[in-house]
Amino acid sequence: GVVAYEWIGADNYLNEPGSRTRGAQVTSLDALMCARRADGGRTLVAFEWKYLESYGPASRATSARGTDRVAIYRPLLERTGCPVAVDDPAHLFFDPYEQLMRQTLLVWQMVEHREFGGTDWIHVHVVPEENVALRGRSGAAPNLAGATMAEAWQSVLTEPERYRLMSATALLDGVGERDWSEWRAWLRERYLT
Repeated sequence: GVVAYEWIGADNYLNEPGSRTRGAQVTSLDALMCARRADGGRTLVAFEWKYLESYGPASRATSARGTDRVAIYRPLLERTGCPVAVDDPAHLFFDPYEQLMRQTLLVWQMVEHREFGGTDWIHVHVVPEENVALRGRSGAAPNLAGATMAEAWQSVLTEPERYRLMSATALLDGVGERDWSEWRAWLRERYLT
């Protein structure tokens, strides 16, 4: 399989302006794994990790420089087969939904272009159970339905099961303590997982 960090895709699938630098100024995935399935297909697993983040209610539809950010992503959001379905794309431009939208579009386009031989995808959002500010709604994206962040995000997905919200502890369940004991100890100390 493949594991990459701060992955931005092999091409500028989102047509984002500016230079393409991993982890800076363009949509990136904290991590990307390519898993080979028993049926021979390959699933791209996109990861976004959060710890203490929380966000305010401000719209990000226009950048600080005056760029219409909705216009950048609108062509993909209106394309047939888009995994995100919303009446007005501007409703998505609130954190964390705007970032989830961009990452979803990226991994969808990576599969459309068969990057790493991908034939399917899922999006894993790793957020500690204790981060109730992020897991709740906090007033962001008032036009999305749902009592929690996960419910609100899933409400705009055509296939909500592709989005998985979990804690780092749940994600790491099953990772062999003996084989990865030093790494697990570091994670426990650093991130309380």
